[in-house]
Amino acid sequence: METKLYINSIKKKLLFSAFYFLTSITIFLNLSCSNNANSITVLSAASMADVMDEIIIDFEKEQERNVHISYAGSQYLAQQLVIGSPGDIILSAGESPIEFLLERDIVKTETVNLLSNHLVLITRPDFLKRNISSLSVLSDNKIKYVAIADPRLAPAGVYAKESLTNLDLWSSLSDKMLTTPDVRSAMLAVSTGAAQAAIVYHTDAITLPSIEIFDIIPQESYKEIKYILAINNSSSNKTLANEFVSFLQTKSTEKIFRKHGFEMYK
Repeated sequence: METKLYINSIKKKLLFSAFYFLTSITIFLNLSCSNNANSITVLSAASMADVMDEIIIDFEKEQERNVHISYAGSQYLAQQLVIGSPGDIILSAGESPIEFLLERDIVKTETVNLLSNHLVLITRPDFLKRNISSLSVLSDNKIKYVAIADPRLAPAGVYAKESLTNLDLWSSLSDKMLTTPDVRSAMLAVSTGAAQAAIVYHTDAITLPSIEIFDIIPQESYKEIKYILAINNSSSNKTLANEFVSFLQTKSTEKIFRKHGFEMYK
């Protein structure tokens, strides 16, 4: 039995290693086709995919310009900018990737705190009782794996690990952790059965109908989640980049963010 579980664990880790590779290829292909005066490239946290796709449609209609966008874990995207990958704007789901870039003089110092979010626990439907009130339920033997975004690549994983650590649960649960390239992949792990539970952003959880959401994670157990915009110092189209950053702060765009469950940062 233990051998079978070990083999299954290896298979799952190999599966999510493939996600890392595919993410790299996707970003390269997207970025290599967007180098002209009427377009910009945005590198965005994976948790922003649905809302940003909708906003970009509106911006392109209004401005008659093109916005190319690639989604991945924020820390991974920051690392791509450091090694010289093209990108005019980064939209990070946390402070550490932006601090990482500022320390290396990659982005402008004038950053924008745009949005806020919070963490929730998700499972397959009817997997846990609805009246649970704490993450200690993750110690249950029927939960073999808990998916979180890899803390090395995505702030969602940093927040999840910080919360579990502050709640004195990380040490006892660390062997159950299944790390994924980003928060969307953590949700995929639950929906496909690779993990029995995951800690993800609230705004991602509400996009998936086939899961149950438990809003039981104390917000004081992790650092405030904020989405931050920064413009690349090496951008070849800073004017259009600034126009897009301004567009993301308009009242019409705020309505779209709120529709998708985000709160404007205060």
